[in-house]
Amino acid sequence: RKQAEDEARLLMRLGRQQENILFCYDCHLLAEPEPTLELLLEYSALGDLNHRLSRQEDYQELQTELGLPQVEAVAYATDLAAGLAHIHLLQPAVIHRDVKPANLLLFP
Repeated sequence: RKQAEDEARLLMRLGRQQENILFCYDCHLLAEPEPTLELLLEYSALGDLNHRLSRQEDYQELQTELGLPQVEAVAYATDLAAGLAHIHLLQPAVIHRDVKPANLLLFP
């Protein structure tokens, strides 16, 4: 419980420091019916990378190229690398532990 609250406060701080890290506006720990941490996060109108990849797979049935367009894939990778570099350079370093397409939110 304390670890979840500490991580939420860290996210609130990091989102102000680096533009490639999701902004967390607020967090609350609800005690009933079981302890639950609620986060008020920045809205991602484009969804997450997992959703984007699944839409691309549907579209590819009509196309010959596989995967995302190269420019788009490089932009996502560059943004991810910038965010990870920022947290890894902190003292002490922060490790994400769950980098996956579903956790990468997309913004215009």
